[in-house]
Amino acid sequence: MSRTWASAFYDVDRHDDVETIDGLRILRFDGGLFFVNADALSDRLRQIRVEEPTGIDGVILSMEGVNFIDTEGADVLISIARAGIDHGIDLHLARVKPQVIDVLERDGFFGLVDRSHVHDNIDAAVAFHMELHPAPQIE
Repeated sequence: MSRTWASAFYDVDRHDDVETIDGLRILRFDGGLFFVNADALSDRLRQIRVEEPTGIDGVILSMEGVNFIDTEGADVLISIARAGIDHGIDLHLARVKPQVIDVLERDGFFGLVDRSHVHDNIDAAVAFHMELHPAPQIE
């Protein structure tokens, strides 16, 4: 039996009856990602990694709300990507605006994260992650 998931994603802090995918966390970041707030994203990811009892093998950053990113914001994403590599956690970006891609390209983000980890939507990111980390088959 293969594992399936719904293509609707909800905040687990607000909906306690949702199904989760073991080892995968999805975060949505709204607003610009720049020097004032960039560390908040990094802190949240660190908190998730520490609190997750079963371990994490993937994080999807849903970035449809990010209209602006500066060099410091890009540096934080590069730092997050490096930490992910060090801890065996795949980083995926979903719904990234072209102007954000341009800054990430210029600042060297894609030297660490393959472009195949940038997805048009969360569904595609989840599907790609599940291909890389298939759930154990239930017999």
